[in-house]
Amino acid sequence: MKKLYTLLLIGFSCLTYGQINFEPGYFIDNGGNKTNCLIKNVAWRNNPVDFEYKMTENDETKTAGIKTVKEFCVNNAYKFKRFDLKIEKSFEMISRLDTSPEPKWENETLFLKVLVEGDLTLYQFEDGNIIKYFYSSPNSEEATQLLYKKFDNKGIISENSHYKQQLYNLMSNRLTESSDFQNLKYKKSYLVKLFTQYNGNSNKDYEVKHNSGKLNLKVTAGASVASLSLSNSNTYSNTMNYDFDSKTVFSFGAEVEYALPFNNKKWSVFINPVYSTYKNSTQQNEGATVEYNYLQIPVGVRHYMFINDESKIFVNAAFAFCTNSGSVKHGANNRELELGSANSFIVGAGYSYKKYSAELRYNIQHSILTNYTFWDCDYSTIGIMLGYRFL
Repeated sequence: MKKLYTLLLIGFSCLTYGQINFEPGYFIDNGGNKTNCLIKNVAWRNNPVDFEYKMTENDETKTAGIKTVKEFCVNNAYKFKRFDLKIEKSFEMISRLDTSPEPKWENETLFLKVLVEGDLTLYQFEDGNIIKYFYSSPNSEEATQLLYKKFDNKGIISENSHYKQQLYNLMSNRLTESSDFQNLKYKKSYLVKLFTQYNGNSNKDYEVKHNSGKLNLKVTAGASVASLSLSNSNTYSNTMNYDFDSKTVFSFGAEVEYALPFNNKKWSVFINPVYSTYKNSTQQNEGATVEYNYLQIPVGVRHYMFINDESKIFVNAAFAFCTNSGSVKHGANNRELELGSANSFIVGAGYSYKKYSAELRYNIQHSILTNYTFWDCDYSTIGIMLGYRFL
C-alpha cells in the first residue's frame, strides 16, 4: 500500500506541475480596440464564455469574457466571434427527440467558433452532444443557423433538412450542381469542404489547425519487482502459509494509444498488451513453487502535462485483463492449485521525450487463485516500463 501512496503522490505532483500554454493571440473589445496578447490555448471543444490572457509571459493572468469582448483569436487557429442570435438546440439522441419538425428558437449571446472564413463564413456551436452550424456574409453583424432537426414522426425518425435549401440559395451563383446540396450531410467535414469550395481564393481555413485525434503506436519493455505470498485462511491449516522473496520479472509488448481530439491532445486512451513470466520457490513449510506466465492487457486513460513541444509528463490508470498459464504447487506431495482469473488495476506516472517514454507503473495487489474458498495467492509488481513510438 505504501508503494501505491508513493505513486499517487508522484502523479499529484505531476498534475500540479503541468505547464499552462499561453500563445500569441488578440482580442477586440466592444469599442473595436484590438489588444495583442498571450491567450491560454485550451483547444476549446465547447464554446467558451470567457478566456484567460496576459500581456507578457511574466505578467499576471487576467480574464476577459463575452460581455466585453466581441472577438478573440489564439495562435491563428482558434477564433471566436460574438453574436446576438437565434438558436435552435434540438437533440439528435433518439430518446430526446422532439415530435415537431418546427424549430424552437431561443435568443442568446454566444461566442461562435470560426471554421472557415471568406465570402461566406462557417461557424460552429458545440455544447456537449448539441452541435449546430451557422453562417454569415463578410462584415455582417449577424449569424444565421443552418437548420437541421431530427424529430419523432409517430415512431418514425424524420429530418428537417432546411439547411440544404439555405445553402443552395446562398451558393447557387457559383456552385451549380444540385448534388452538391442534395447529398450534403450536416457534418463539419462536409460543410467545411463545401464552404471552402465556394470561397475559392478568399477562403481561410481555421479548422485545419484545430485538434484532431492522433494514433500512436509503441513497442514497450519493462522490468519490475514482483511480490507474491501464498496462504490458506483455514484455521486448521496454519502451516500452509508461504512467503516468497521479491523477484525481478521482465515484460515486453506493444501499445496502441489514441490522443483525443480536444484540449490540445492532453487526454488519450490506450491499450498495452504485455507478456511476463514469474517463477519462484520457497523451502518454507515443506516447500512451494510458483510458475506464472501471463498476458496482461491494460485498457486505460492517460493525461499529459506539457513541459515544451518535445517533453511532457503523464499519469495514467487502467483496468488490466489477464490470461495466464502455469501452476502453484505446495507441500511434500507437490499438490497443484489451479490458477484463476487475475484481472487487476494499474496506475502509473512517467515522462515522454520525443519518441521515447519511461513510466513508473504499479500493478495493484490481486489474487491469482480465485477458484478457492480458503487459498489466496496475492501478486503485485512495481517497476519501469520503457516505450519507443514508431508511429
